[in-house]
Amino acid sequence: MGKTLSEQLVGSGLVTQKQAARARAAPTTGKKLTLAEQLAQRGMVDEQAVERVKLEREAESLNEHPDFAPDHVTHRDLDKAPDLYAFGQVARTLLFDDPSLIGVVISKAHRFKDVTDKTAKAFIWRMYQIRDLLPRCPLPKRERFLFRAFRRHDPKVEIPE
Repeated sequence: MGKTLSEQLVGSGLVTQKQAARARAAPTTGKKLTLAEQLAQRGMVDEQAVERVKLEREAESLNEHPDFAPDHVTHRDLDKAPDLYAFGQVARTLLFDDPSLIGVVISKAHRFKDVTDKTAKAFIWRMYQIRDLLPRCPLPKRERFLFRAFRRHDPKVEIPE
């Protein structure tokens, strides 16, 4: 059977038996720390290195998400959106924060109706579908529902299972 982390650390000589026993006996209330944070707290790893790695991971996760939208949006930001895709990203963030603004989103989406492309008409129709399904979507599934409904390619306006 596999060894626990404390047994592995003692076996490799990084910590003593006494240190491992003290770490196991430490209360686990409050904020849970990662292993790197615990090692930095005990002086076994440089704290700056831990912070640098955390920041690098956070930057990587932001770069992986091509649909990154600002956290603080208002319905006025919908007017500033230059195209349907940018409008959808702002609308998605806005609706996740406050679903009651769907009426505002629909009325502002109608500014794209004069675009000759049939994509704009499909987009406006999708807003009405979102309006009908959003109240029935449970809170834990709302983010996934909105993400799928505002995808650029192959949008699915359905409540996820």
